Amino acid sequence: MNDAEGYNERLFSRGIRARMHLARFAWLKQVASSYDCGQPQRVVELGCFDGRSIEWLPFKLALYDGFDANWEGGLDIGRKYYSGKENIHFHQCSTPNEMALHIGRYDIAISLETMEHVPSHMVADYLSILANNTSKAAFFSVPNEIGLPFFAKYAAKKLFYRDSKDEPYSFTEFWNEVIGQTDKVHRNEHKGFDFRQFIQQVENRFVIKKITGIPFYWLPASLSFTIGIVAEPK
Repeated sequence: MNDAEGYNERLFSRGIRARMHLARFAWLKQVASSYDCGQPQRVVELGCFDGRSIEWLPFKLALYDGFDANWEGGLDIGRKYYSGKENIHFHQCSTPNEMALHIGRYDIAISLETMEHVPSHMVADYLSILANNTSKAAFFSVPNEIGLPFFAKYAAKKLFYRDSKDEPYSFTEFWNEVIGQTDKVHRNEHKGFDFRQFIQQVENRFVIKKITGIPFYWLPASLSFTIGIVAEPK
């Protein structure tokens, strides 16, 4: 089993974990339907992996450009699966400077469970690129690594899955994560990620239309495992 197959097997194959990770795509389908004008859309995605989101979009694609660092080989799967689709393209990208867009503007931008993996100093530049090249809407989802959701996920990883690649927490860091003092936690991917700060960064470049908890839309975002953000360019 290669890295990409291992990633899909680990996150999407079965059980509660799979349902939790698939929930962001169900959310994407729901919110994107509000921007379905009946015409094919031009879409750019940051952190596309193998392009799984394509099959969840409620509209046809005029163009799809997916960008990913390809750490676990997802781009290779996507390129193979969509090899006969001339309007679907996958690009390796590890920095904002490598995100070369092929046309001036896209209708829709997507970034699901990606920004927590981006080095902090690159997030603003990626958001600027998406804002400057998107005409209708951007859909972001990020994990909630604060409070009870963080505590529950941390416990599940320790007790049941035991395959976390996150940097270990000291007791002090763990407690600060629980009480939301992420500035006192060493930042490394999921570790120390603060969705509240990310929302502020999105607000600097977009108009936020909706913030939703995922997978349970009726829960406040602060009590949800994942945060969904619908934004429109200024």
